[in-house]
Amino acid sequence: MGEWSRFCSRISLCNRNCGLGTFLSIVLTPKIKARMKPFLFSVLLLSAMTAQAQTVTMPDGTTRPLGDMNGDGEVNISDVTALVNKILGKTPSPVPVLSCPDDHHPHLIDLGLPSGTLWSCCNVGASTPEGYGGYYAWGETQTKDVYNWSTYKWGSDWNKLTKYNTKSGYGSVVDNKTTLESADDAATANWGTPWRMPTDEDFEELLSHTTSTWTAKNGVNGGEFKGDNGGILFLPAAGITNDGVVYEENSYCNYWSSSLNDDFPPYAYCLYFNKSDHHAYRTNGYYRYTWRSVRPVHKN
Repeated sequence: MGEWSRFCSRISLCNRNCGLGTFLSIVLTPKIKARMKPFLFSVLLLSAMTAQAQTVTMPDGTTRPLGDMNGDGEVNISDVTALVNKILGKTPSPVPVLSCPDDHHPHLIDLGLPSGTLWSCCNVGASTPEGYGGYYAWGETQTKDVYNWSTYKWGSDWNKLTKYNTKSGYGSVVDNKTTLESADDAATANWGTPWRMPTDEDFEELLSHTTSTWTAKNGVNGGEFKGDNGGILFLPAAGITNDGVVYEENSYCNYWSSSLNDDFPPYAYCLYFNKSDHHAYRTNGYYRYTWRSVRPVHKN
């Protein structure tokens, strides 16, 4: 029996008797994996699983069709792409949606923005859209207990900056860096590429091409941004800080951009919204050592 015949025989056997994990362990021998094109293999595999018309129970107790590799509730060509990525060891990008279809966060929210930028449904450190997540100083990628100039990574005072500085009066190091590098980006460092913190230009685009209103989601206040395409983004009001003290939780949204205020480099630009405003707006920034929320964006 040739290699191809043995492969088809294994498909037939697994189609009758086993699920995906066993299927891969039986069928995908090293020799076949090395020789077969992943796309062809995936088409055959998904065809076999679809023919069974079975469902599988996931670890969280939910069910999905056998062969639904990307979790969208259907078995179609997009699952072939997802399976190819799995075989090749790649992490596929989530499918853009207009609103969260389930609790498997984060989702990529498509607001129909001209740049094609997609927004995460969750903050860094949060597991739901209404979760506050972590609070981060600008240019730092981990939360901490004390937030002030003495604990800030990139300077010990407003005029003693050691990175991201455009003017000599604010520190001995003038590097003219005005956008956070990936290593200093809380979104990229915690979630990986191509996730990143939004730039001030991303905030400007968001405000120019959506309608913002103050609302509540599951009892948590925040700002809702609705695109012309029907996409909806929710930013929870995680509060604002002053010398490490959080106040006005559930009343104020305050989100870091990755953009330095190059006119006053101790500041970085933010997005701001509170319950008394009729819309969100960009600010000239806040001191970089203070802690704010981070909402990632995604663009390949």
